[in-house]
Amino acid sequence: LHGGSEDTTPVHFHDYGVIGGTFDHLHAGHKILLTCGALLSKKKLVLGITAAEKLAKKKLKECLQVFDERCECVRDFLHTLSPRLELELVELRDTVGVAGEYEWLQAIVFTEETKAGAGMVDKAREGKKMSTLK
Repeated sequence: LHGGSEDTTPVHFHDYGVIGGTFDHLHAGHKILLTCGALLSKKKLVLGITAAEKLAKKKLKECLQVFDERCECVRDFLHTLSPRLELELVELRDTVGVAGEYEWLQAIVFTEETKAGAGMVDKAREGKKMSTLK
């Protein structure tokens, strides 16, 4: 496996991964991201699901699924995909979330759209003398 069509860097597997996102109305892009997370995390995948209050300024916020419904969709999808993978779903109240607290995390899965947030996670971890995420 490699990181992308132009990227020849080999993909590494880790015991503990993390992903953050809104995951509203789970669609193919979300499923690809979650599948990558499930494949790259051998033991546990932590999912930061954006808290409702962080979405208050979003356009068409009245069409957004409630937090519990978004969590249920993510959990159901991942359980079907990888039933043995341990999942921890947490409410994401800021960009860094538990990724800046759980020292044992090893990898973060992100998209081009969320790359800046992943960088913020690494800066927060560096500030706490924690290892950066792969």
